[in-house]
Amino acid sequence: MNNQSTKIIPDEVETLHKQGQKYQNYRCYKSALYYYEKVITQIESIPQGNYDVHQLKYHVYLEMADCYREYKRLKAPKWVSEAEKLAKQLQDEAKTAMYLDRRSNIKRLDGDCKGALKGFKDSLDLKLKSSRGENIDVSNSCNNIGVMYTNLGKYREALDMYKKSLKKRSRIKGENDAGVATLYNNIGGVYYNQDKYDKALLMLKKSLKASWTTFGKNYPSIAATYNNIASVYHNQGKHDDALLKYNISLKIIQEQLGDNHPNAAKLYDNIGGVYDNQGKYDDAVSMYKKSLKIRLATTGNNHPSTTQSYRNIATIYRKQSNYTQAIEFYQKSFDSLCYLYGENHPQVVKDKQILDQCRLLKSKANTSLWQDCSKSE
Repeated sequence: MNNQSTKIIPDEVETLHKQGQKYQNYRCYKSALYYYEKVITQIESIPQGNYDVHQLKYHVYLEMADCYREYKRLKAPKWVSEAEKLAKQLQDEAKTAMYLDRRSNIKRLDGDCKGALKGFKDSLDLKLKSSRGENIDVSNSCNNIGVMYTNLGKYREALDMYKKSLKKRSRIKGENDAGVATLYNNIGGVYYNQDKYDKALLMLKKSLKASWTTFGKNYPSIAATYNNIASVYHNQGKHDDALLKYNISLKIIQEQLGDNHPNAAKLYDNIGGVYDNQGKYDDAVSMYKKSLKIRLATTGNNHPSTTQSYRNIATIYRKQSNYTQAIEFYQKSFDSLCYLYGENHPQVVKDKQILDQCRLLKSKANTSLWQDCSKSE
């Protein structure tokens, strides 16, 4: 008699699942979703009611939600809801906490910081009930709550949660860990927002050291830390140091994510800001136009980040008294913002006022030029 237990999940389904996870790790979300959808289709042909089947189904739902959150965000909540149904069916607190984290992350990305904060707190409560001793999931929840407090400008509460998370995580993982690096970076960000630049730099350099040990020196998260260090130097008026770090960050992004990645656009904006503060306006315009080119290619004309690029360029032309060009780019910002938010939005009203000022200044400049020409004749 063969006593070997029957395998519930076929090898073919497990292989499809691993393929999906591989593509998700590579950030190839469309390909990952292709395999996850195949897994769901195959699961439907397996006898339902088995715990292993529910487990796999639950995790695939969450993985699909994660992919859609990065790829087509509006579809993400559907799969979180599917995971929620299974978690309730299984009466599993740990799984309930997992789908709460996903839902809260979607709310965070949608700008609902208070809703996200409540969800992350509910998730933490469940994790504390079901965990014993040190738990990495508890550390993650503390970090998530810290991020929400940071976004809400509650820096004391944010620091408290980040430090709790760091204490738990470093005990479990040690100092040379990607999550520890992220926490140092987040703490540095709070100090930066509080204008405590020396403390910010100390934390950011600890983040850099932990990231180097974990990933090497050319990983996208390391580029983010270089960017943050550069921002501190920029605010301290150390323009050359800021430019050096911004350019290191830009080089990593270009090598790892490509020339047209949105993060490259952000870095061109930041470099342009340094040149602007140095009075190097032609260099600033050059950087802002590189950023604009990427934004038009990746997010299109009618997007808040694109309108910001238009305003950055217009502001430099205004400083140069090049009112014709300033009017052209302020007008583009104004038109896009009207499309996005309507004519009564505060930024739309502000752009309209600046447009009117530029037109008036252009008119005065033309009148003065005409009078000078008349005198010379």
